Amino acid sequence: MVRSGLLRLRIQTSSAFRSLPAPLGQSAVESKLSRVRRFSTYAQQGESQAGDHCVDLQRTLDGAGGDANMAFKEISSALIDLDSTTRRQQTISELVNIAKKTGDTSFSVMLFHRLLKSFPAVFKNDHLEEIAKLHSTVNHPDASMALVESFLSRGCTPERQALICLLTSFFRSADQTQTGELLKTITSEEAKPSPEFGEVFVRICLKYDYDTAMSYVKNLKSESRTEAMYIRLIRHCGLNALSSRLASLWMDTQDKQFVATGDTYDAFISAFASAGNMRKARDLLDTIRSVGLEPTSSSYARLINAHVELGEVDGARKLIDEVLGLGLKQSEDFLASCIRAYATAGDFPAASDVVKALSWRLVDPDHDDIVRAIVFFHASAGNVREVHELLERAQGFTAQGAQKRMDQIHSAAIDGFVERGELSIARRIASRFKVKRIEESSDLLKSMLRLHSSRRGYERDFQALYDSHEKRPRKLLQSKFADELLVVTAAKNGQIADAVAIFKERVRSSRAAAESILRRYAERGTEEETLTWFKSMKTSRVRVGASAYAIVISKVLESDEENG
Repeated sequence: MVRSGLLRLRIQTSSAFRSLPAPLGQSAVESKLSRVRRFSTYAQQGESQAGDHCVDLQRTLDGAGGDANMAFKEISSALIDLDSTTRRQQTISELVNIAKKTGDTSFSVMLFHRLLKSFPAVFKNDHLEEIAKLHSTVNHPDASMALVESFLSRGCTPERQALICLLTSFFRSADQTQTGELLKTITSEEAKPSPEFGEVFVRICLKYDYDTAMSYVKNLKSESRTEAMYIRLIRHCGLNALSSRLASLWMDTQDKQFVATGDTYDAFISAFASAGNMRKARDLLDTIRSVGLEPTSSSYARLINAHVELGEVDGARKLIDEVLGLGLKQSEDFLASCIRAYATAGDFPAASDVVKALSWRLVDPDHDDIVRAIVFFHASAGNVREVHELLERAQGFTAQGAQKRMDQIHSAAIDGFVERGELSIARRIASRFKVKRIEESSDLLKSMLRLHSSRRGYERDFQALYDSHEKRPRKLLQSKFADELLVVTAAKNGQIADAVAIFKERVRSSRAAAESILRRYAERGTEEETLTWFKSMKTSRVRVGASAYAIVISKVLESDEENG
């Protein structure tokens, strides 16, 4: 028996129907299913006779024993007997409403899948949207694909949340063949998906299959491509250091395959910087001017953040001075990048001046970039009381996405105290969260991995979090970031051979990972080992900065003193 409340279909009919006796020789289930068929005869007599009473067919559906095929046969038989399209649509509406209340969505999804194939005209667009939302908790890629095809054949785009549920369900369980079939369907001449559909498709697809997302955009006619699609692809390439594909997207911009604005160029600046190509990122400021646009302070903010991530605070400060010299309007993300750059450089008076110049109305959930930067500043400056005041204020955030913003603010506090070396305080803040919450938040997870990689003795905690993340079917963090910290942790804990092997296999262009190995050689190795590794950094794709030279010079001087 299907558990109570599985599927409850209420169909209006006459009082005579409820009093009909069961034919002799039929089982209880057959009798109930027979009544569904005989209901149709009474329904054909007109809605005036069928509007006074209702029959509860819960037990009839229970009688299907959880068999969607059996339920389909009986319900389709009743739909066929109904001669009014309106009555059929009312029946589907009731069925949809009941399915939303049941716990067994898998049964409901398969039942609707069969009914939609046989009675497509009976389903209204709002029916399809509600059914799409049922897909959020089940994995039936064929049913999901059929529903996508139904929307496209009608030339309509479902409500955004329904489309997200539908596409997420599909990519979560589809194999390569099914993915290829869907891609072929939605890029056909007949499909003509709307820009809204395309943007959601790219967004969801990037979480599971970059190649499919890229193929989708490339197969679209240029007039159907949107800037939003390209910006998502650009950001993904930058975060994953996909330099060749980033170059391909850049060529589309130059060939005018879509209408690019300043937002596109800002995305390219961030992406090239994240991929390690700082020269290209810097040159884009001139490219923006060459196409008749003007770089904004937000454009510079992307470069400033990239320099800070690389530890090149002098480069970040030069860019800040350039913006101030040009007199550009200072955006919130620029101000946030200034605060973080000054704090990372240890210039707390300069960071404090920026914070004081801000209106305190900015310190609320609607200006989370500023809030995170201020929290990071106070933490890296050791202002514990101010950090806790801001964290307490964050507890009162109730706007949409408040939990994510709280995670980001706590993450900024952890990062700031790690930057200062106050690891015990960082751990106390992190202890507010259960392990499951950390594992489900990309911001907290990133900060916790940084914390555990920051000193010797935390390698077990780091490895546990790293392994948990690697087992996830869909990763929260980019592989480059996690693997980079894995190298740092291994090097810090003396596992130099492991660190070198991981570096060469996974993160050959990571400056932080290369410098962690260099630092370990300088601390425990010989001068020759240190210089050999330094030379290998210079001949590879690693961006060698002043900090690397400082490590090598210090080691050489130390060796000279030891040798007299």
